[in-house]
Amino acid sequence: MEEHWGRTIWRLLHVIVKKIDEDTFNKHKAILIELINYIGTHLPCGVCSHHYIKENYISHGEIYHKEGLIIKLWDIHNNVNDSRKKNVYSVNVLDDYDNYDLSDVVKDFKEKIGKFRSMNMDKVNEELEKFLWAH
Repeated sequence: MEEHWGRTIWRLLHVIVKKIDEDTFNKHKAILIELINYIGTHLPCGVCSHHYIKENYISHGEIYHKEGLIIKLWDIHNNVNDSRKKNVYSVNVLDDYDNYDLSDVVKDFKEKIGKFRSMNMDKVNEELEKFLWAH
């Protein structure tokens, strides 16, 4: 089942953090971290959400700048891949996310993830809108 939603969620998280500018990041850092943590704790898989809480929850105090959050998400993604016996990737893979359009990624996320009902999509949509106009 994860194959249907995992890539969509990872793509959203990586793209949104890569696409927002430094000023927007600095202004909305707390909101962005809360959004990432909300998504991570409300995944369509209860075991996955529990693993996120236990192993990967992002503390506000550990992120000081945009690049730090980009690397943190890369590290979390690799930890998840490693625990699932999947490939882990060098940091260079993050450059691939520069090629995505944020609006398209958000639209795809809403269409594919909304049907799982593990998240309050109204809450997620409200937060995502802040980053759509700001990037």
